[in-house]
Amino acid sequence: MRFSTRSRAFASLSTVALLSVGLLRCLGEDVSSNPDQVGGDAAPTPSPTAADGGAGADAATPDASAVDAGRTSGTLDPAFPVQLWSYPDGPTFDARDVAVDGTGRILIAGGVTGSSCSGVSAFGLVRIAGTALDPAFGTKGAVCHYSGNLMSARAVGLVQDRIVLAGIRADEIETAAVPGERGAGFLHVARFSPTGTVETTTSFVSQPGGYQVGMHYSPRRVTADDDGILISGEGFDPLDPAQARGFVQKVAIQGNGYQPAWSRTDGDVFRIAGAERTALGDITTGTSLRATSDFVARRLQRADGGSVATGAGKASVSVGNGMLARAAVAFATASGGTLVVGGRNLDASGKGTGLVAVRFLATGLLDTTFGSGGVALVDDVTWEERRGGGPAAVDTKGRVLALVGKDGGPAVVRLSADGALDVAFGAGGFAALPKNVAGDAGGSLGIAGALAVDTRDDTAVAMLPVGTGFVLARIRP
Repeated sequence: MRFSTRSRAFASLSTVALLSVGLLRCLGEDVSSNPDQVGGDAAPTPSPTAADGGAGADAATPDASAVDAGRTSGTLDPAFPVQLWSYPDGPTFDARDVAVDGTGRILIAGGVTGSSCSGVSAFGLVRIAGTALDPAFGTKGAVCHYSGNLMSARAVGLVQDRIVLAGIRADEIETAAVPGERGAGFLHVARFSPTGTVETTTSFVSQPGGYQVGMHYSPRRVTADDDGILISGEGFDPLDPAQARGFVQKVAIQGNGYQPAWSRTDGDVFRIAGAERTALGDITTGTSLRATSDFVARRLQRADGGSVATGAGKASVSVGNGMLARAAVAFATASGGTLVVGGRNLDASGKGTGLVAVRFLATGLLDTTFGSGGVALVDDVTWEERRGGGPAAVDTKGRVLALVGKDGGPAVVRLSADGALDVAFGAGGFAALPKNVAGDAGGSLGIAGALAVDTRDDTAVAMLPVGTGFVLARIRP
C-alpha cells in the first residue's frame, strides 16, 4: 500500500445530520465464522423488538452510551449480524442508498419490483431496528410507493422528522434505443411519516436544459434546507454519456406538500455529488468537470440557486494527470468550505484506482493544510459508483470514510481529520468487509454500495447490494 503524505490539518467538519431512519429485519442466513463468508447454517438472529407496536424496537437499538470503550476500532460490530437481507415477501429489491437516524435505526432505499404497489419498478423503503425489520414501520418493516411509469428511489434523507425519498419516474428508465421513445426520467420526490405512511408526492416534469428528451434524473443526495429540501445529482442520457450534467433542485414546503422553488443545471459537469447549506447561508456543491481531472466546488445564492454575486462561484483543483476525476460525495464544513471525496477513473466502465479528498476554504481557495497541498490521496484502492447513493461519509470528528475495493474485496477506509490515513482504524486504516454471502440470492460482494454514519457514536454502516437483496455491516469507530 502506498499512501501519499498529502495530509495535515483539517478544520472541523459539521455534517448535516439529516438522514433518517431505518429498521430492517433479516431474511436470510446468519454470519459464519469465516470473515470472508456471510451466511451459513446458523439460525437467523431473533428479533429483539417487542410485539407492542414498536416500543420495544427503539429500546432494543444499541445506545452509544453503552459502547465498550475498549473495543477495537475498524472491526465489525459483533452485536449486529452481517447477513443477506431482503425486502419482505419476496419482491426484487435494488438497494441504492443507506441512512441512519438519531436512534440508530437503518433505512435502505431503492427500487422494488413485484411488490404490493406495482408489478413494475416502484420506490422501496426498508427500516431496521436493532437486528430485525421494524414491525412499527409500514408492513413488516417496509413500504413501497408507485406513482405510474417505472420508478426507482436513488437517495434518502431526513427533513424535520420526515423521511424523504428522491428518485426517477420514467416511461423507460434506460432501455429504448431512441431518446424520443425513452421519454423523460422525471425527478420524483415522496415524503413518508415516521411510521412509513406516504404523506405527499411530487414529480418535477418541467426542468431546464432539455431534460424532457431522453434525459433521466439520478439523485445522489437529499439534504435539509431552511424551508424545504435540496436534491442534487446527475442528469444523464443512457445512450449518450457526453450529455450528462449536474443538477440541484430546491423543493419548498407548502402546507403539507412540496412545490418546486428553483432548479439549477450545470452542463460542464458529470454530476453534482452533494449540495447543502453552509454556516454562511449559501449553498455549496461538490462536482466533477467533464473529461478533465478536476474536482470542483461551487457556491450558489441562497434565494434562487444562481451563481454568487461576486466572483465566478466556482473553484477547482486537478487531482490527476489527464485522468477523469469523479466526485463521489461533498460536504460543507462549519467554515463554509467543502470536502469532496472521489476517485480517478481509468477505464470506460467507471472502475478506477485512487481515493481523493480535497478541501476548499469559504473563499474558494484550496485548503493547503489538508493533505499535501490540499489533496489527500490513497492510491492502492479501487472504487465504483452506482447511479444514486453515497459511497462516502464524514463523521462528527471530521474523519472521512469511504467504501472501496481493497485486496480483492470490499472495505471501508478512514482518513483522519487532517487527511492522513487513520492507521488506528482497522488494519492500517482499512476495515475489511466479507467478500461473499451465502444463500440462493447470494454471491460475491461488490463495492458499488453506500455508506452512512451513526452520529451517536460515529459507527459506520456499509450497504452492499448483492443478488436481489443486500448486506449490511456496522463498523466500530
